[in-house]
Amino acid sequence: MPPSDRDHDHDCDLVALDPGKGCVGLARFDADGRLVACAAVYPVKGRAPGIGPYTRMIAATVAAVCAPSPPARLIVEKMQMRRKVLAAVPRLLELTYITGAVVWGVSCAGGASAELVDPGVWTKRRPKAVNHKRIRKRLDSEELGILDTELARTLAGNRKEVLDAVGIGLWAYKRLG
Repeated sequence: MPPSDRDHDHDCDLVALDPGKGCVGLARFDADGRLVACAAVYPVKGRAPGIGPYTRMIAATVAAVCAPSPPARLIVEKMQMRRKVLAAVPRLLELTYITGAVVWGVSCAGGASAELVDPGVWTKRRPKAVNHKRIRKRLDSEELGILDTELARTLAGNRKEVLDAVGIGLWAYKRLG
C-alpha cells in the first residue's frame, strides 16, 4: 500500500495486549499487518465510589481497544507463573483478573473474542532483550516512528509491555520469524 494511503483512520484488524501490573501494553495493526498505533494504557485517574484501580485499568483498556471501533481480532498474552514461588501467585491472579475482564469488555462492545498466546510460543523462549531487538528490526521506519514516539511517553518500567504487545502482533502476522 502506498504511504499516502496509510492514514490512521482505517479499520483495525488486530489488537495485541500484554497485561502488566502497572499498565497494559497495547498494539493496533491494520488489515495489512502494519503497526498503526501502540500505547501503555494506565488506569483512569480519579476516584469513583466503589471502583478500584484494577477496574479503572480495565475500563481504560477496553476503551482504548475499542476506539474508534472494536477490532476484528484480539490477541492477549496468557498469564503464566515464571517463578515457582508462592509470592508470585497474587500478581498472577491480578493479571488474570485484568485479562479476563478486558476480554469480556471487548466482547460485549462487539469485538472479536480473544485468542490467548503463551509467552513461550510467540517469543520462542528468547530473552526479553533479544526479543525486543528482533521486534525493532521487523518494523519499517514509519512503524518504528510510531513505537519510538509512544515509548518516549511511557514510563521506563512499562516500556516492556508496549514492546511485547507489538511483538505479539508481529508474531500473529508471521512477521516476527
